[in-house]
Amino acid sequence: MRRSAILALAASFALAAPAVAAPPTQERIPIDDAFIIPAGELCGFPVDFRAVGRVLVTTHFNPDGTVDFISERPNIRITLTNPANGRFVTDRDIGLDKQVFNPDGTSDVLSTGIHFRTKSPDGGVIFRRIGLQIIHLDENGEVISIEIVGGNFDPFEGFDVCPSLA
Repeated sequence: MRRSAILALAASFALAAPAVAAPPTQERIPIDDAFIIPAGELCGFPVDFRAVGRVLVTTHFNPDGTVDFISERPNIRITLTNPANGRFVTDRDIGLDKQVFNPDGTSDVLSTGIHFRTKSPDGGVIFRRIGLQIIHLDENGEVISIEIVGGNFDPFEGFDVCPSLA
């Protein structure tokens, strides 16, 4: 009798115990991408594009096994080069992006860090977007809007890397 009462009590505690989420998973994605942007697509001449680095993706789970949020930590160096004259500019993508999922199927990406900081060969900054932005995505992952919250964000309007490469 006493043993069955202890087993019943243990079973009731087991049923009442809160669910524990699975530990986060991590994936390191190496980036090593190179291609030529044809003349007319970015500049009036072909441009060599090269991106090297990695992105660390961490997926966090709710106790029911669904995804709670995803964080990405990029560390990517981008180089654009004019093959005709060797002039180049460099860019970095460094920071933390956290994607949270909304009940309506949309999601928000809180993106902090260096989004763009394009430098010319002499080290001068020709364009920068550094700080916090919130990217609102629809249920298909398409951008609905981008909200600049803080930092130093040069406007895209008028941004042209081609004079630095010419």
